Amino acid sequence: MALAFSSGGKYLAAVGVQKTCKVWKVVSGAEVHSWKDSPMFAVAFSPDGKLLAAGHGDGTIIIWDLGTGKKKRSLRGHMAQLVSLKFTPDGKTLVSSAHDGTIRVWNPEWERGREVIALGPEKRPLKIDLDPSGKYLIAGGYSPVIFVLRLPGKDRG
Repeated sequence: MALAFSSGGKYLAAVGVQKTCKVWKVVSGAEVHSWKDSPMFAVAFSPDGKLLAAGHGDGTIIIWDLGTGKKKRSLRGHMAQLVSLKFTPDGKTLVSSAHDGTIRVWNPEWERGREVIALGPEKRPLKIDLDPSGKYLIAGGYSPVIFVLRLPGKDRG
């Protein structure tokens, strides 16, 4: 359902409805980690390559520690299937979108979200991306509108 490369292109992660998340070394093709959990629909590496976020069908985001291969924490708040996940370039913020019509802004080190942005409606998910500075969130979906928002907590300039 989703693929992501680590920022240096060293690793590739894939998630899907088969309830598996796998990470491989790109050059050798060797499997580094494999986790079984509920169906997953979004995946993102932190910029430093130390964390992997996987978005689940129930709205939960699991943060995996790639060094140990262990679950670091679960982020709960979305009420529906995850659509997109993105880390800011500094790795201090994780942004998620889901079928519940919301975008959530997280500190990946906390278990609760920092901000909820309702761009709705339900069952009309928005795909998200960030500009290279990590200050602006771009969201688009089924409507002909593209949203450009300054991420909460990001300084001006």
